[in-house]
Amino acid sequence: MSQMMGGDSESAYGHVCGLFPLVARGWGRWFLCRFPGSAGSGRNCVPPVTPEELAWLVYDVDVLTEPEPIDSPDQLDVKRYGVIVQCGERRGLLLPDLPGVDSVSEQIAIARRKGNIDEWEAYQLWRFEVERHV
Repeated sequence: MSQMMGGDSESAYGHVCGLFPLVARGWGRWFLCRFPGSAGSGRNCVPPVTPEELAWLVYDVDVLTEPEPIDSPDQLDVKRYGVIVQCGERRGLLLPDLPGVDSVSEQIAIARRKGNIDEWEAYQLWRFEVERHV
């Protein structure tokens, strides 16, 4: 589940987990779990959600396929694949087909920033597809 206000994908909060045995493990899928309470209050960069903002919030659930490592950005398509950028233990994830993300280089740059990975650092790329439930 994700929480977004004003279409700002960079401030959406969540993490990838495989903790739902009937779905994630049983069907070989991952969930992008985003917790609305944490999204508005659990990060220093995002102020707590106010009662006035509740009407503007959008919540959705995305089911991710098993991420697969890729050798090149050429194997990405911003409309079809989400991306995970990994450098050591740091990871940034960006879903596919987001408004305002029009190129693979933008997609990778945003995911890199989410993972606190500098552009000069070596990183590995993963791709996945999404089944979106809004």
